[in-house]
Amino acid sequence: MAQRTGTAILALARVYAQDNDGANNFAVGASDALLLLNDVLMRFTTHVKSKDKYLAATTTGLSFSSGDVYKDMADNTGATMRISEFASFHPSGSSSLTFPVAPPLERVTVEEIIELLQYDGDNALAAAASEWTHVAAEKAQDVTAAGVEKWRVWADPVINRTRHLTVNAAGYTQLAQISDIPDIEEVDANHVARLLAWEMARLKKEPSQAFLDSILAPMPKEVVQQMYGGAVASALAQDRVDWRDW
Repeated sequence: MAQRTGTAILALARVYAQDNDGANNFAVGASDALLLLNDVLMRFTTHVKSKDKYLAATTTGLSFSSGDVYKDMADNTGATMRISEFASFHPSGSSSLTFPVAPPLERVTVEEIIELLQYDGDNALAAAASEWTHVAAEKAQDVTAAGVEKWRVWADPVINRTRHLTVNAAGYTQLAQISDIPDIEEVDANHVARLLAWEMARLKKEPSQAFLDSILAPMPKEVVQQMYGGAVASALAQDRVDWRDW
């Protein structure tokens, strides 16, 4: 079954919130509804459930030429997904590969990979290897655009030919416009619609607590708890990456 667009999720939310006036005289306008939907999607895909996604180097820009040590990439290269973490990095000879063929590289911390590179601060690192063995990644602010975050991905040893990384990434969902399609399953789209309806009803200053409770009543209690109970971000991939404490 096809995934629901943001438009369809909002339409369902308006039914749940009883904000579906036939003449389109909505209590919560379209621009506010998109802001609320993005807020709900961010929390749902962070605290409740998110999908990992394989991304090709043509999407992320993680194509390394001979002598390259690291590459910077935007955190919004996953279309409607903002990348929060990586589950794995796979070397490839193709920049367009959207699925892994080679086993994942061993991931280490940035400090560890700097030690592995053994740069002395004076002499250029020699491109002497045809394959990588280790990779590291960190969030870094874009030095040319204030307020923009990027991922910096390092690879060791220094490659002596053109190679690419296919990545398995996870993150939270954001829509640029209401007609975009969030990468969530249909049952989750129903949950998001009810959560959005609850937020919209609160904006309407709905006086009845019973009505607010009725919007969320059909949902699994654990989903509501994870959304509003201060749960940890268990859906994100970094919780599944093994870090070593050397």
